[in-house]
Order: sequence, then structure tokens, then C-alpha cells
Amino acid sequence: MKKTVLSLMAILLIAAIAALSFGSVGWAADNSGNQAINQPAYLTAPNSESEIAIYQQPGTRQPQSGSGTSGDRITILDQVSSNQGKVWNRIRLEKSPQDEGWVQEDFVSLPETPNQAPVKKQSRSQNAPYSGQ
Repeated sequence: MKKTVLSLMAILLIAAIAALSFGSVGWAADNSGNQAINQPAYLTAPNSESEIAIYQQPGTRQPQSGSGTSGDRITILDQVSSNQGKVWNRIRLEKSPQDEGWVQEDFVSLPETPNQAPVKKQSRSQNAPYSGQ
């Protein structure tokens, strides 16, 4: 009987540790404790007409909350890193509607001087759609 109880306790302990570990595998940091950034920036893409997806949560499999295009002014509100090395920025569009959501760092450009639009990136096919991946 004592062996059965000890075995059951060991299994429960392992299950609890596994549940806690796997719950935090996706992101290196959650956004609940991060400080506000409030950094002005721009959305950027190789093709200025490409739609840049804005997601409700960090990740391209999340529902979209809106979209923007290269050159749109944004404010970076927060930032998280995934365990796959991707950095996501929580942003707010400065144009109406002021959509808020998450975009990958690849689609964000910091201004070099105030009021100066970023230089557009050159890569990938000009006809390829962008979904934030």
C-alpha cells in the first residue's frame, strides 16, 4: 500500500512539473510583466503594396486583428521573443482605424530621424503575399 501511494505521488509530481514546463515553452517571456515601450516606428515590407498582417496574439496561426502596409506609422507597445528566435512587437497603427496587435520584427522599422520614412527592404519575390511569417 505504501509503495502504491509513493508511486502515485511520484507520477503526480512528474505530471505537475511537465504541465508547468510545457505551458511556457512557446514564448521566452509573456507580456504581462513587460514595461511599456511606446516607440514610434513604421511597418515595412519588400513590396510597398503588400498587406502586413496584424495578429491578435504573437504567431502566424492566430486570428488577425487588422492589417497595414509598408510605410504606415505605428507605435511599438510591447515586445516578446519566441523560443524559435522570432521577435514579435505589439503595435498600434497611427492611422484610422487604430488597430492594435502583433507583427513580427521583420516588418517593423525604426525611424532614422523624426518624420523620415524607412528605406524599403529588397528581397523575396515582389508578387509573394506577406502574412507576417
